[in-house]
Amino acid sequence: MIYDENNIFAKILRGEIPCKKIYEDDYVFSFHDINPQKKIHALVIPKGKYIDLDDFSEKASSEEMVGLLKGINTVAKKLFDNKYRLINITIPSAKLATEMPKTINIFLPHDSKNIYKANFISDAPSSNISLQGKSFFYVVENNDIKLGSKIKADITKINHQVKRKKLFIPSKSVVWSSGKPWVFIKKDGDESIFLRKPLINPLETENGWIILEDNLKNNELVVVDGAQLLLSEEFKYQIKNENED
Repeated sequence: MIYDENNIFAKILRGEIPCKKIYEDDYVFSFHDINPQKKIHALVIPKGKYIDLDDFSEKASSEEMVGLLKGINTVAKKLFDNKYRLINITIPSAKLATEMPKTINIFLPHDSKNIYKANFISDAPSSNISLQGKSFFYVVENNDIKLGSKIKADITKINHQVKRKKLFIPSKSVVWSSGKPWVFIKKDGDESIFLRKPLINPLETENGWIILEDNLKNNELVVVDGAQLLLSEEFKYQIKNENED
């Protein structure tokens, strides 16, 4: 896959699409999501030309990886008044689940009695090739944990894969926004309304994506042709409304 110079993030970095900037340095650019899924929804993207997180993990320099982590921490401090700590959890390959839990218990190696709850944020780049597993970002509401501290996580309650039916989504049905793959669903009973829905833990294949059947409801129809056009129209409408505000 080749880097698309006209993807939405590249246009934001070039200033061709307006955004509400939070932070910027030599390595990252951060801004408020144009379509927030929560009260506070911010994006931190690397300035390099990377297709996705896997591409970044494979090709980014150590300076860029450190820059991304520092940038995320800086943005978290700005948004949450330094009340939170971003932590990077690496799960051994043998322990990986189809879906990481929304919360896990963490503790300092020298203090296993004080347990803190950490909330899932997203996948994380694998900055250390010696670690055999996959990395994830979690956030914990505790500013007593010193930056750079080593922590341990209780992963005994991670649910492993069970056999569930899978669905195939063709590549042309998938659009990208906020660093995630989405599809458009035709609203039941109204042929003129389409809703954008994220794909949860999709598996990329040569011609599309594999998802678990329970990602979609029985009556939901996925738009096959014209998904990118629908996304463009959605962004035009949102940007117009922001400018009018």
